[in-house]
Amino acid sequence: MKSLNIENVTELDWWESRDITTISGRTGQISCLPAQHMTARGLFDRYHTLWASWSFESGGKNIWFAGDTAYRSYSRNGQRTPSCPAFKDIGRLRGPFDLAMIPIGAYKPRYLLSPVHVDPAEAVEIFQDIKAKKAVGMHWGTFVLSSEDILEPRDELRRITKEKMIDFDTVVLGGHRGI
Repeated sequence: MKSLNIENVTELDWWESRDITTISGRTGQISCLPAQHMTARGLFDRYHTLWASWSFESGGKNIWFAGDTAYRSYSRNGQRTPSCPAFKDIGRLRGPFDLAMIPIGAYKPRYLLSPVHVDPAEAVEIFQDIKAKKAVGMHWGTFVLSSEDILEPRDELRRITKEKMIDFDTVVLGGHRGI
């Protein structure tokens, strides 16, 4: 950031928070929270930095942005590891959230992409773990990054959330949704 002449930078570790004031004068607190993802910016720096999710609390509203995250890993034969416990910790220590933005796409094949991306069913598990009231599915439908059909994440999420009767949906491509 400093090489780009951006000087007002604060580095946070997981579970650290900072009070902020937005350009419009609104005050709040931003928190760096865990996520599960491989990190690297070059060939020789794997796992040298944290991958994070973020929350923003202001005016009695609490929002969580998952960023790019996984929930558990699958082997080539379909065996799965336990889920990442950090999401239940986020819900217990920082939730509930009025709105969560959770990735739902770029997940097939699972043995290859499960360490870095969630599928719609895992996104719903994260929704429940973090104690979200409503959520928007993101990280789908923009680029073909994996082998599932480009609309499969949205369609599968809608099937699951209708069955579970929870407020977790996507927006029309290019659209928006308020709290």
